[in-house]
Amino acid sequence: MAKARTYILVTIVAMLVWLFAEGESLRVYQSEVDIRLESGSESRLLEVVEGQSWTGRVRVHLEGSAANIDALRDRLTQAVRLSAAAGQIEVEEGREQPVDLREALRRSNPFEASGVTIKQVEPRSVMIILDRLVERPARVRVVTPDRAGDAEVRATPAQASLRVPARLVDALPPEPEVIARLPAEAVAAAVPGQEARVGAVPLSLPEHLASLRGIELSPRTVAIEFTLRTATAWRTIDSVPVHIREPVEFRDHYRIELADRSDAFLTNITVSGPAALVSQIGAGGMQPIAEIELLPGAIEQALAEADPAEMLQRPRIIGLPPGVTVSEQTPLIRLRVTRRVEPGES
Repeated sequence: MAKARTYILVTIVAMLVWLFAEGESLRVYQSEVDIRLESGSESRLLEVVEGQSWTGRVRVHLEGSAANIDALRDRLTQAVRLSAAAGQIEVEEGREQPVDLREALRRSNPFEASGVTIKQVEPRSVMIILDRLVERPARVRVVTPDRAGDAEVRATPAQASLRVPARLVDALPPEPEVIARLPAEAVAAAVPGQEARVGAVPLSLPEHLASLRGIELSPRTVAIEFTLRTATAWRTIDSVPVHIREPVEFRDHYRIELADRSDAFLTNITVSGPAALVSQIGAGGMQPIAEIELLPGAIEQALAEADPAEMLQRPRIIGLPPGVTVSEQTPLIRLRVTRRVEPGES
């Protein structure tokens, strides 16, 4: 029985010695590691220079004790962060330069105190650039679908902020814009004449800015308030009387009349506007007139050249509901101006 106990004890000790030796034995190990390159500062941007086959993943060749390798392997399931601010990446601002990935990984968590040696990294380096971010304001421009017509629109907020790498500032237009697109489905559901609101509309960069790397946009969304104009209607007014508006003080001194009596009415005047307003014109409703307004200087100038004198004037249509406009320019009307003879003059 004593011999059996001794045998068991010796076996246990031998196993412990073997396990310890196995843990301390040198092992070579390879692993795929995801890397995140970061500036580590909100006022700086770190980017990989274009034109490289950088995927953000490297293959590391490691050497160390089995125990240390096993402990490290469990920690490599997450991406390793390499930060310029934390010192893992040594880089100067404003110029392209290579980063030695093996040296950067050696200074990073989880490698720094792992007891494992990084023998090789594939690829060995990557070209990066660290740049200062400059903030610039940008107006929010709302783009509407065709069916919205000339809807009244506004974005809240009306201005966004662009954070741009310093090297790209000169590529910005004098007054940058960002775009908010009014969804077509929101327009389809809106009631003409009533304000509607769409929240969380994404902002995007216009094409000439979208092609530039490193531009950050804040906020990322805006709200859009819009009002569809009511249905537009057209109406042709058969006859509109012409009225001459002259300075009161000139009435005793000048006779102003139409040179051609057929011009006493304008015919076939087309107006357009919201249907509800256009329907108020004529037929017992609003009666527009064509007004010719004469200014004292124009009368004196005409009479200085001839007496009687003739003048060409374009009337304007007044008496229309607000929002209703004349579709075409009114014709010129010929007026005759005669100086009245004062009592005692011959």
